[in-house]
Amino acid sequence: MAAASAANISVRYNFVISGTSPPHRLLPPSLNFVKQFRKAHLGKCRKKATVATEPAILALPLTLYNPFVDSAKSPEFDPQHPVASATAVLRAIFLRPKSFYSNFKAEGPVREPGVFVLLVSAVSGVLSVVANATFAAVFGTTSTNLWGVAALNLAFVVLSPVLVGAAAGAYLLSIRGFVGPGVTFREVYRMLAYAYGAMILFWVPIVNAFAFTYGAMLLIGLGIRSVYRTSFLTTLVTTLVSFVPVSIAFIYLLGMANSFVSG
Repeated sequence: MAAASAANISVRYNFVISGTSPPHRLLPPSLNFVKQFRKAHLGKCRKKATVATEPAILALPLTLYNPFVDSAKSPEFDPQHPVASATAVLRAIFLRPKSFYSNFKAEGPVREPGVFVLLVSAVSGVLSVVANATFAAVFGTTSTNLWGVAALNLAFVVLSPVLVGAAAGAYLLSIRGFVGPGVTFREVYRMLAYAYGAMILFWVPIVNAFAFTYGAMLLIGLGIRSVYRTSFLTTLVTTLVSFVPVSIAFIYLLGMANSFVSG
């Protein structure tokens, strides 16, 4: 026994010195495939789990949507890219209004929303003059004063940011009364300025009333509920309390404008 153990020690010592490993011990063949199948199955499960836990990244064609707008948040107007950014905002408020205000950042500058209001008013004013001129040329009507229409639309464009600010003041009082005193004028103006994008249809008769209701009621209601996390009832009451006086003022100004053009 001592001689056998000494021989084994010398063999291991020789393998260690020479840097090689001792020969593996041959095992008899086994017909038990459970252990091997379990290893292979666990390996596949780990791979599937790794693939499932990896975040799904959707490669959206952002260049087809808007190359200048970040898709992680709601699109906003950018004066450096006015056409692309304004188109993105209009597309969002008409096609995805809930998503727009769910990702809307209430705190921010008011200069860009104010310029957006001017741009929407300018486009609507030009379309209004063109529509009235076309109507007068086709039907030969002389009751419409085209110069009066042009002057009225010019005043509408210039005063539109001020009118939006007056409406934002009415909404601010209502929101502070039903939601809380921490609401600022900047937040309400930004919400209302982008909702004003619905007034791009202001030049279309009859449709302008629906566009006003859509912007001043539905879009602002979505904005209040998304930004301030209010309930449906609180949102409805807050919006209606401010919508009624704003809509009365809108109807009054619209009647004055029609009488001025007709006279």
